Amino acid sequence: MGEPVYQEFSSPGVSPTEERSLGRHKGKRILHCTWEDRYAVSRLFLNADGGFGALWPYDPTTFSRVVRTAILPVGADDGSAHPLNKFVRASVTLHYETASPASIRNGGGAKITEAIEPAIEFQTLGHKGFAWGSPSGDPLQPAQAPGQQRHFVVYAFTVHHATAVPLSAFQLMGHVNNSNIHTTLSNIPFPSETLLMLPTSVQHTVQIGVGETLEIRYRFSHDPTGWNTFFRKKTGLYERIFNVEGLEHKNYPLADLTVLRP
Repeated sequence: MGEPVYQEFSSPGVSPTEERSLGRHKGKRILHCTWEDRYAVSRLFLNADGGFGALWPYDPTTFSRVVRTAILPVGADDGSAHPLNKFVRASVTLHYETASPASIRNGGGAKITEAIEPAIEFQTLGHKGFAWGSPSGDPLQPAQAPGQQRHFVVYAFTVHHATAVPLSAFQLMGHVNNSNIHTTLSNIPFPSETLLMLPTSVQHTVQIGVGETLEIRYRFSHDPTGWNTFFRKKTGLYERIFNVEGLEHKNYPLADLTVLRP
């Protein structure tokens, strides 16, 4: 089934209209379509761009998006016999607004921003197998064990204007992803067991004239070798280890981390 057919209605002072102020934009467009397509047209613009709403087409740099719609009949009833009113044509009014705590909370729901943060840490290696000066020199003592730098990234996403903090925001800390995860905005893939959930931060803000807002920031440390692999000096590789019963030893339990997204 294809997209619904619609036509923009243009009338001076009626559609399209705009209001602009410092850092804010509001706009309105009226579309005409068949009565049967009215809901499909509404969903088309509300669900655009992954559910963020369609951008204001006359100036996308405003980042003003559709936050709600209104539907009205156009013309008279079609005259057929049916239990509900049925019309031939409909008008769908699209209301655009820039993101603000008030407008998002009341109309658009939670929004997500993402970040990729490079990081580095120093890892201490085992002292065995190392010697001073030459392979036949004095062996290193435990306190003299060398180290190496480990480069990695922290993947983070923030849920803005959330309505509540889910229990999973705290229960899943210390777990790794049990399946492949792709970032929402940049589509970067993270294979299974490469994301370790770090402590969650929550910020609750009260603003005069706006009300309460809630932001939840989730952070995940990315290890491309997998968090449940261990460095083996003999091979120079990160490998999995097993106990005498044949079961794989996992430092970090697995969980479905996708449930954290609204």
